[in-house]
Amino acid sequence: MQKISYVYILSSTFKHLYIGVTTELEYSILQHKNKTFPNSFTARYNTKTLP
Repeated sequence: MQKISYVYILSSTFKHLYIGVTTELEYSILQHKNKTFPNSFTARYNTKTLP
């Protein structure tokens, strides 16, 4: 069984971009918005909105 992969882009108000790939899009977006991993790029640069 094949899984569908998604490529997504998040941005910050300072125009930092993050490009991610996942098979669980909603879960990944929630992790970024909730800063589940506080030392990650998206947490440090506050990239949590879709451009």
